[in-house]
This record gives sequence, structure tokens and C-alpha cells, in this order.
Amino acid sequence: MNANELRSAALLALSKTLGDASDRDQINDGSAFHVSATISGQIDGYAFELPVDCSMTVGHESTRASSVNPKINEVVGLILSKLNGATREAVKRDVLTHFAETNTVEASDEATKDAGEFLSALRQQVSQTVRGSVKVEDLVRPAVAIRKRRLAIAA
Repeated sequence: MNANELRSAALLALSKTLGDASDRDQINDGSAFHVSATISGQIDGYAFELPVDCSMTVGHESTRASSVNPKINEVVGLILSKLNGATREAVKRDVLTHFAETNTVEASDEATKDAGEFLSALRQQVSQTVRGSVKVEDLVRPAVAIRKRRLAIAA
């Protein structure tokens, strides 16, 4: 086992084991920390030490603008519900047949433009509050110090 494999195995084991153990809600916005630690252990009999040294900052809450679209299933469902039964079934049959034959859904340029304008009009601007991000800076990529493998000898 080489040092890169050992380092990756150790970090992967930590991330999978501790993945959701942290609680961002317990850290105040605007906080800053200097973190210095040494992780030590064994993987397949290889003892290792993994030093961690970094600065960690927590940003402030902010508002982010984004847009939302209605679910296309609901839009098509509403449109189909406005048609009488025979027309609704004919539209579904024609679209399904054309798509099965060509792998496309075609409409006239005018109808496509009209649909685009309609869907654009349905798009809504929303604001959402987001937590301040946690950033790690000045991280010295941890190097692994490996001690020779200790073999157990059966008696």
C-alpha cells in the first residue's frame, strides 16, 4: 500500500463515518477558527498519522435570487384537462405515435414560440435565504506519515 492510497483510504473512511456528524446550526455566522489536529490510526496493519492544519471561516446568511418553473407534468395536465375527452385522447395518441416514430416532438415555429413565451411567463422569481458557507483556507494538504507494518506472529 503506498502513501497516496493510505491517505485516500483514511480520508474516505473519515468522510463516510463522520459525514453527517457535524451540525452547521451549532456554529455562529461570522465565526473563524484555526484548526490543528492529528489523526492517527491503522489501515491493514499500517500505522499512520495525518496532520491537519487550516483556518476555517463561516460566512453570514444571505439572500439569493433564483427562478422557479412549474412542474411540466402539471402544466401539460392542466392543458389536457381543458380539452374534451376525444380531443385529449387524439392529442396524446398523435404525440405518442410521432415520438415513437421519430424520437422527437415537433410543432410549428409559431406554436413553439408561443409555448416558449407561455412557459417564460410561468417562471417566477423567488428569493431564498441561504446559510453562510463554511470555508477552509490555508489548508496544507495533509501528508501521511507511515510507520512500517507490524506483523502479528501466531504462536
